[in-house]
Amino acid sequence: MNIANHFNCSLIGLSTFSSSIWTNDLTQVPMDYSYVPHNFAKLSENMNFFERTYNMLTTQYETLYRALVHYRRQVSFI
Repeated sequence: MNIANHFNCSLIGLSTFSSSIWTNDLTQVPMDYSYVPHNFAKLSENMNFFERTYNMLTTQYETLYRALVHYRRQVSFI
């Protein structure tokens, strides 16, 4: 991504996995919790209020865990 930023050009990425939180964080693409279900939650795109709330809480928990635990462990290896 630094190369694309350096040359001020577009970046094209391919993934065999659907849109994910960590990919969206890297590419700065916002994730809409109201209709994009969490990858590991068994939710459809037609979610009711409780499923959307569950989806939002699950996604926020994963984001918080990644920031407070996972990234710190990665830095400790450097």
